[in-house]
Amino acid sequence: MHDYTYCMTRTTSTEFVSFPFSFKMTVHVPARELWQEWEDTHTDHTKSWLWPLKFSQPSVEPCPAEKGGLLTLTYQIPNPHDESRPPKEATYQFHILAWDAEDMYFKYAATQDHPFLQGGGTLKISPLCEKSCSFIWEGEYRHQAGNSYAEAQGDVFVFFLAQFFNTLAQNIKKKTSRFFLQSK
Repeated sequence: MHDYTYCMTRTTSTEFVSFPFSFKMTVHVPARELWQEWEDTHTDHTKSWLWPLKFSQPSVEPCPAEKGGLLTLTYQIPNPHDESRPPKEATYQFHILAWDAEDMYFKYAATQDHPFLQGGGTLKISPLCEKSCSFIWEGEYRHQAGNSYAEAQGDVFVFFLAQFFNTLAQNIKKKTSRFFLQSK
């Protein structure tokens, strides 16, 4: 079974263009094992099976992660208008507002110096039974309305996020297919 839901909406007000998003998946791995992978991904992304490394690489300060720290993402953002062009490379930071290993909960927000993005999100891993869990990553990103640079960046970011979350689901599928077969 490889079922997930990904949703992104675009809403416009006089002040902001907002992109609420949600990624929900039942993962056939014990919750603690998936949370450990989440933590390990941020400690040494080169060993990660979870994170879509083709699109970005995470790191945290301090390491291991904790509330009040910083998440740094080094991106390779594909060009949605010309796939033959090399991806745009950029590095942005996010505040870690919560990192709770006990509750398997993570919350983050863009720093004030992010060039176009505001907002953030949460990740929650919850056990469903001994061998599976729910993985819910949701939030909202937004940028100023009426800013043509931010508007263009926001449109590319929507394209990027769809690819990122689809690849995340594929990474989970690869891992859980092996895990599911081994646990039978």
